[in-house]
Amino acid sequence: MDNNNNQRGISFIGSIALLVSAMTGPGLVTIPLLFQISGWLIPTVMFLVAMSLGAISSLLLCEALTTVRGNDHFQRKIELTHLTNFLIPQKKTRLIIQIILYLSIESVIIASIILSSQAMDLMLLRWAGKTCGLSLHPNLGFLCVKDAIDGNSPFGSSYMLASLGFVIALGFCAPLAFLDLVDNMIVQILSFGTLAFIVIVWIGTFIITGLHKDYVPLIGSNQSQVVGTVLFNYAFVTTVPSWVNDLRPDVSIRKATWYSVIITTLAYILLGILGGMTYKMDLASNIIAEIDHSSHRNILTDIATFLFPLAVLLTSIPVYSIVVRYNLERSGLCKRKMAILLSTLLPWIIVLPFQSGFWLNIFTNWTTLLFTSASNFIIPFYLYNLSQKQKNQISSIEIIELAEKDFETSTLIITSSSASATPPPSVPPSSPMLNADKIDKKTLPNVDTKNIIEKATNIISNTTDNDNLLHPNRSLHYRSNRSNENINDNLIITPTSPTTPISPISPISPTLPILPSSPQYPSTPSTTFSQTKSFIAFPASRQCRMMVAMVAGIISIILVGGIIIYDFIKLALGSNEFDLSANS
Repeated sequence: MDNNNNQRGISFIGSIALLVSAMTGPGLVTIPLLFQISGWLIPTVMFLVAMSLGAISSLLLCEALTTVRGNDHFQRKIELTHLTNFLIPQKKTRLIIQIILYLSIESVIIASIILSSQAMDLMLLRWAGKTCGLSLHPNLGFLCVKDAIDGNSPFGSSYMLASLGFVIALGFCAPLAFLDLVDNMIVQILSFGTLAFIVIVWIGTFIITGLHKDYVPLIGSNQSQVVGTVLFNYAFVTTVPSWVNDLRPDVSIRKATWYSVIITTLAYILLGILGGMTYKMDLASNIIAEIDHSSHRNILTDIATFLFPLAVLLTSIPVYSIVVRYNLERSGLCKRKMAILLSTLLPWIIVLPFQSGFWLNIFTNWTTLLFTSASNFIIPFYLYNLSQKQKNQISSIEIIELAEKDFETSTLIITSSSASATPPPSVPPSSPMLNADKIDKKTLPNVDTKNIIEKATNIISNTTDNDNLLHPNRSLHYRSNRSNENINDNLIITPTSPTTPISPISPISPTLPILPSSPQYPSTPSTTFSQTKSFIAFPASRQCRMMVAMVAGIISIILVGGIIIYDFIKLALGSNEFDLSANS
């Protein structure tokens, strides 16, 4: 069974495809314009800074996940919203952060749906000569257009109930959103290959057309859009916990993360510099429009233009929808049907009034300003700091989860496994022990705490002693995790006698259980395996990692805070345009 789990896990190539898909979006076509108006030096430096912040934030978040008891090797599949339950005891703070996380991912889904629908309508307009849809205002009824009214939607400011582009995008994305991340890997790998083809075709077109160094100066005259445009092209951190929970054991988290951000950053910089040096663009243009009007347009550029909305826009929508569903379902916030409704169906309903007109820019800019920035570049560092302070401590949410299970069964298991321990008393629903905000270690009964924690972790993880014996992969899934990061070097085999008592499975350092003698498992000298090390963000001391987290967090707060202050000042001065979205 463990082999089956390994085969269904996300592979190394699938990991890179998934992360690159989460990072590359519609902002890819506007990066050459950014380099042209801002010069190449400051955007390049900012891309390197954003790359480092995104990778460090992701890896520290993964390490924070392993500090939850029983999740040393991601066997409990703790999602980001679930992690806040373990680390943040204050209900109001926890609720606010969970709302920010949910709205952050949902806003990305909504913006991607809108942009995908518009891109498909523009593609129909170009290849079929027209596109149609149901109009609500100012004219009610079926509306067809043969020319693009503006650069975004072919329907201009008309309010559309649905267009052909919207229907095509829905038909492509909806079936994939009902699957798991593992089942989406084929699509993501194809998307990654297609994206590589598009980038190569564009770079080749730039070189053939001719490069002009004077188009991209060292330092340009307008730096207002650099931080926002660059930073939010790396808003993939919220997807990392869902990705790491479904990884195969042999995949290196560090290598997959760094390779993904490096590949994406190189593509950003090359397209920005070479594209900016090729075409003289105005503020309303992008690289696709320039290539389409270029004299060097050919069949390859037409194919790249045709594939761009499919490879870059549509494939990212199911990923984010699945991440939202995982967060809602695995954290226990709602049942599967409600999670599917909120993650998969609700965004497609919300986008209806935003398919055309100027509302898209306002929506994406405000949601990016308020939610995406904090959830990707501030909250992960905050959670990591909390996880290190509370490491190896049983949290109040675990007591609640234990109480919601069969507490009488847990008491029986604890009593039978440790005869010398005093059995814990029953905890009535009104007991202060079940109050998550007022829990105190001193109120715990005077019993064998180690055994209680061990059995509590088994129950929380939906496993028992018998489950561990009959189905080791349930509690030992990913215990040989990250073999290429040299964390299995401490594997120790210790012979034991048949009469040697089986040591309990620790929630911090689980050990491989000894199988009983049976016809299926012959009586042979048993072995016990000591637990391998849990994942750490990078090979350095705990103090060093906390220092890196603090410095990176401060830099993120300065950058994000500067954007927020800058945009609110612009708003106070009467400007409704915010320079933090890649689409602005």
